[in-house]
Amino acid sequence: MLLAATRRRSQVGSRAVVDFGRQRVPEGSHRAIASEPHPSSDAAGPTRPITRRNFIVWYLAGLLTATVVAIVAPILIFIYPPQGQTKKQSTTIKLDRALIAIAANEAVKFQAPPETGFIMADGGGDNAPGKVAFGGFAAKDAAGQLTVLAWTCSHLGCSVAYAADARQFQCPCHGSQFDVSGKVVHGPAVAALSHLDWKQGANSDEIIISSYQLKGIG
Repeated sequence: MLLAATRRRSQVGSRAVVDFGRQRVPEGSHRAIASEPHPSSDAAGPTRPITRRNFIVWYLAGLLTATVVAIVAPILIFIYPPQGQTKKQSTTIKLDRALIAIAANEAVKFQAPPETGFIMADGGGDNAPGKVAFGGFAAKDAAGQLTVLAWTCSHLGCSVAYAADARQFQCPCHGSQFDVSGKVVHGPAVAALSHLDWKQGANSDEIIISSYQLKGIG
């Protein structure tokens, strides 16, 4: 009996021990080690949950962006028509009276036909050579000099009107004023009204103006 107890102690003492870091595991415990769960190297990192607040913010941001694009894009196309959709031409405009009948310090208003835009010959501020105006004035100064002007204010592009009693073009948006020749009388505009390239038409009440054909506009 003493001999059997001695043999058991010697077997336990001779059993090899494997060191797994902090935990010392007997060599014979392979199944226990293999059965322990190990983290997968393919496991995805932590992800941020989509909250109701985040969803609403993203939705509103997308809606605002789409609204701005829908408003601004047609305006830009209206002001700067794509070159592929424009064709330079000469447009004959019939005035409500003959050129010789326009008195000094008087301006006769006219409008572009559908799908037509007059080409600005010069300009400053919000206007520039090559930009489009959709109406204008045939005006005579005090000396009887005839000028054809775009009706587009050089400040922010509103359409001016002619006040005959004041002998001025006046902008209804911000109060800019121009004399009958298009020069600035009162700000906030700092640049004169743009001129239009023109010539006398076949009849005394007609003028021919350089313009663009704008398909689908006007």
